[in-house]
Amino acid sequence: MNIIKFKFIFIFFLGLVLSTMIFAFLNVNSDTFKLKYAALTVYNYPSDDTVADYFEQLTKIIQKNHQLLKTQDDLQVYDFDLAALYQEKIALKNNNFQPSILQIDKYQKIRPIDYKYVQAIDDTFPKGYSYVKTGELGADIDNIWDIEISDTTIKKKTVTISSLHKDPSSEVVYFGDRDLEATISGLKSVFNSFLKEDSSNTHFRKLVYPEDKTKLENITIESIKLNDTENKILTLSESFEFGNFNIKLGNCNKARILNFSYIPELALYEFPTEQNFLDNLCIKQFTEVDGYLVGTCTDCNLYPADKTHALKGNYTPEVVPVDFAPGFQRINKVAFNDFYEMYKAARADGVNLYVTSGYRSYSDQLSTFEYWTAIEMGKGYSRSQAEAMANTYSARPGFSEHQLGTALDLNGAGCDSFSDCTGNQTAWNWLASNAFRFGFIISYPSGKESLTGYIYEPWHYRWIGKELAVEYKNVESETYLQKWLFELGRY
Repeated sequence: MNIIKFKFIFIFFLGLVLSTMIFAFLNVNSDTFKLKYAALTVYNYPSDDTVADYFEQLTKIIQKNHQLLKTQDDLQVYDFDLAALYQEKIALKNNNFQPSILQIDKYQKIRPIDYKYVQAIDDTFPKGYSYVKTGELGADIDNIWDIEISDTTIKKKTVTISSLHKDPSSEVVYFGDRDLEATISGLKSVFNSFLKEDSSNTHFRKLVYPEDKTKLENITIESIKLNDTENKILTLSESFEFGNFNIKLGNCNKARILNFSYIPELALYEFPTEQNFLDNLCIKQFTEVDGYLVGTCTDCNLYPADKTHALKGNYTPEVVPVDFAPGFQRINKVAFNDFYEMYKAARADGVNLYVTSGYRSYSDQLSTFEYWTAIEMGKGYSRSQAEAMANTYSARPGFSEHQLGTALDLNGAGCDSFSDCTGNQTAWNWLASNAFRFGFIISYPSGKESLTGYIYEPWHYRWIGKELAVEYKNVESETYLQKWLFELGRY
């Protein structure tokens, strides 16, 4: 009876111990078990999914121990080194936790496959020109993982996760086979369609054309340049710059460069900057009247008034009296301050300027030109001969810089206008050396009479602003003011 009782007590006690051990294993060592199982799964069945499962299990353990680790309770870990660090910290403070540290080194083994070199013909590209679709190496690629698990032991292995074969792409040199003249003609045709807002071209329909259609007038191709370098592209759908048009905008006498590109796959030429080109067209700045060009400008301060470019008869700038200098003349308001500075600087150097002539309206100039024509007729010249003579030193109405209000005839005080007296010579010499610093430039210099159409006038200065005056002074020997302003095109 005692033996049976003893056995019963022993079995009961043993069951209690085993139950306690199982409970402890499930509650204390379950984290170790689950993490080790996840690590071994990666080791035996390596993939991105099993690695994700490993980190998911580790994240749960870290979040459970966040107070011990002094981390946020929602911390997530996806880095192998950081995972090892947190496991070691937990193990130091929890003897029942056994780390399962996983390390994976991922890399590729690549065995390149060379491409071939071939030639082909493109019958939409001009003869004498070529382009290259660059070759691309093929390869056999192995994605490899070096896996290591450290728990009670260290396990290592290398496994190929996946393999990829990529065929090489041949390098092809395409030689043009289209007649060059036909190509250029085709380019011009595309450009003309572009200017005409060709609705049949779906690409042109996407562009925003100017509301003022006159901006699309008087546009001509001055020249065409084709690039003689061998362009390289990665695919036939890729475009490459092949050349450009040198274009003249006749409305404002400005030049524009418009690049064009070629798309081999579509056998198509296009203009990459076409919208920018349309956005920067200019209004018509001249109208032709009796063989002359009359400016349409409303702000004509930099207009190139000369023998062929006239101002409208009703053009009237805002003028103010030159009340600080003798002569009782008027000047364009924009030039007033600079002339005041120049006048004071001249006085400081002992030069007293006298304003012989300033702003003249169209009707004033008509009277002035008639006066000088009459003087020439008094010398025995016919009307036409007298007008031609007068026009070498006096402008016809509409063609005078004085109508701009920015031109002044300046003499030395106390001297007759345009005479060779010492005061005039001193004033003109000072102006020749200093006027540009205040924005004034001589309009009709010596030695350029055949270009300007007027005699040398050391007294006639025109304001164009200080910055432009300095800029012009640097090229003065190569040009003359009216031509430079015409090419500048700021009117």
